[in-house]
Amino acid sequence: MRSAVGVAVLATLALAACSSSDESADTSQPLVLPSPATTSTTVAATTSTTSTIPETTVPPTTAADDPARLEAAGDAYIASWEAYHAAILDPTNPDLRAEIERTSTAETLELKISTVDSYAAANYVARLNPDVPAEVSLLTSVKLIPDETDFVDVVACEVNSEAFYEIGAAPDGSDALVRDEIVVLRVLVRMRLKEGQWKVESGEILSRKSGDVECLD
Repeated sequence: MRSAVGVAVLATLALAACSSSDESADTSQPLVLPSPATTSTTVAATTSTTSTIPETTVPPTTAADDPARLEAAGDAYIASWEAYHAAILDPTNPDLRAEIERTSTAETLELKISTVDSYAAANYVARLNPDVPAEVSLLTSVKLIPDETDFVDVVACEVNSEAFYEIGAAPDGSDALVRDEIVVLRVLVRMRLKEGQWKVESGEILSRKSGDVECLD
């Protein structure tokens, strides 16, 4: 019988695989996790990393629509996605947890940390798919929010291809597969400028599909 923690993590994994397809997303809600010109990034094929993701400091300006300022927000979203995906590959690594804390805030930070904590407690770990890279790309330019200078919205595509294992849980002592599903998400993410750095504050899954790794339009 699985522990209560293990059941809770399974519920988290199930939650990550489903969401509303409502196009008018409510960005006051935290982004559901696996639950990361157009730029993209791909997670390196390794089971763990301790490298520090470069900071995306906002250039000093008072203009909300300054191109460099908006580009920094997009880069910060990608850095946040990378930080979370690095952490689920090695949930007990404190350096990777610190990167989550540096790149997210508010409800999203709490959700990411609690999810990584649940993986660590249940002895779960994510592993990369060697054939389908986990990756993220911006689908639109960073959008200003009317009458707001410290918030912007980002629409992005996330390819979540990691498989989740429970370490040593198989009958022969090997790692037991918990979930193995490629999920592609189109997400709306709200970024907040906090202490001179853009951070992910909240978000919503706009649409989801399984298996097909093409990003959603």
